[in-house]
Amino acid sequence: MREAKLDNLDPSESLESRNARLERIIAALVRRAEQTGDASEGAYDQFQLAARLEGQMQRQSADLKRTREVLSETNVLLGIANTEAETAQSQLAEAVEVIAQGFALFGADERMIICNKHFCDNLEEVKAHLKPGLDFERYIQLLSTSGLVDVSEQGTPEAWAAWRQQMHQRPWSIFNVTLTNGLIFQVSTQRISSGATVVIHSDVTHLVLNERRERDAIVERQALLLQMTLEHLDQAVCIFDTEGKLIGQNQRLTEKLRLPAGLKKSDLNIRWILNHLRKCAVFATAAGFDDLQSWVADPSSQPPLAFELVLDGMVTLAMSCKTIPSWGVVFSFTDVSAE
Repeated sequence: MREAKLDNLDPSESLESRNARLERIIAALVRRAEQTGDASEGAYDQFQLAARLEGQMQRQSADLKRTREVLSETNVLLGIANTEAETAQSQLAEAVEVIAQGFALFGADERMIICNKHFCDNLEEVKAHLKPGLDFERYIQLLSTSGLVDVSEQGTPEAWAAWRQQMHQRPWSIFNVTLTNGLIFQVSTQRISSGATVVIHSDVTHLVLNERRERDAIVERQALLLQMTLEHLDQAVCIFDTEGKLIGQNQRLTEKLRLPAGLKKSDLNIRWILNHLRKCAVFATAAGFDDLQSWVADPSSQPPLAFELVLDGMVTLAMSCKTIPSWGVVFSFTDVSAE
């Protein structure tokens, strides 16, 4: 190794001075070396930091890209779901309108979800209110106070509304509602599993009127048959319902009891017969009329009653009193004068 030549050293300088000088030079070189090393280490640290930041940025960019892809897919699915929901709702509305009867659906919260046009038929005064969101209690209030509904059976609009609410509380019900214009609707209600209630209105006016006409015809035929049967009996007979109103009589009753010629059937009831007998007849026993009055007061709990009486001092009649289950009572008078 070639020996380094120190040209800047003074030969005449003492060894101590030379050593001190060298120490200063070495110290300066060490400081410079340390400063150079610190700068290199700082640059390396900055390089490592930059590398880490770049990795994080790449990962974040990849995450952001995946998030955008997920959002894009979600938006597509949401759009499909909205389209399907709109389609289903449109189809439901169309299907409801096809129903021939009035249809309405009230949710579990008692508010109207949907109704068709027929649900509003003949309800012009409340038609404007029949739309989604209408509370059921408000719907009943509108009907009861509109003057559209015949509330005579319940007495007042408030009583009708209370009755209608009571019917609504049942899981299912079928009943008729008569309008003041004479139309009759059959109302069918059904509670479904979700808690919602389906209400269907059906116009049954013609069915009910036909049924009434048929029932009246049957009653007339039965009355005619009853009258024919009564007229073929030898006894004088009259039949009264549970309220004492006349159901039927034969011509012999007028003859045997000597009833006034101008007496209307509407005036002839069980009380009239009792008064007539009290005035015109003499009973075979002193307590006869009192026994008859007691029997008429509660005939269903007593056995048949029979006794004789004399009418106008000329005709002796055997009177029989019997109850007819679910009908009323029957009086029969047999002329026993010859006996």
